[in-house]
Amino acid sequence: MAIWDKLNPAKWVADMADSVLDKIFGDKASDEQKMAFRLAMYEAAENSKDRFNEFVIAHTGAAKDMPRSIQIIRGLVRPVITFVNFGALMWLVYQWVYGPQGVVLDLPLKLIFSLNLLTLGFWFGDKALERSGLLKFLGDAMGKKKDAS
Repeated sequence: MAIWDKLNPAKWVADMADSVLDKIFGDKASDEQKMAFRLAMYEAAENSKDRFNEFVIAHTGAAKDMPRSIQIIRGLVRPVITFVNFGALMWLVYQWVYGPQGVVLDLPLKLIFSLNLLTLGFWFGDKALERSGLLKFLGDAMGKKKDAS
């Protein structure tokens, strides 16, 4: 399960609509009707993800249609941001340890450290969550929470 599935707003709407259906109709709707509604909501959520991907490709263009130089520049954006963030963190740590005493670097250090956490979370967070089983655990916990209510 990709992290996109947890962060997809269309899935949130589908889940909320599912709980609203149970509260409004309760026992009045048959199980087949409820399942048909759930299926339609989740299909709509998947279609919204597909439409968004199509929009991005239509807006920015497919990679195969771009010149090789643009492909290289687009491919370097994320690594350059990562190296700049890491370099800024190393410079701040160096200044904090070996720089002039009395210089307050707490706020810049916290900001740069946070940017590095975001960058590393972007690069490795999805795989780490999948491989650790935490994503499955959270999904199971959310499922049990729904069943309990």
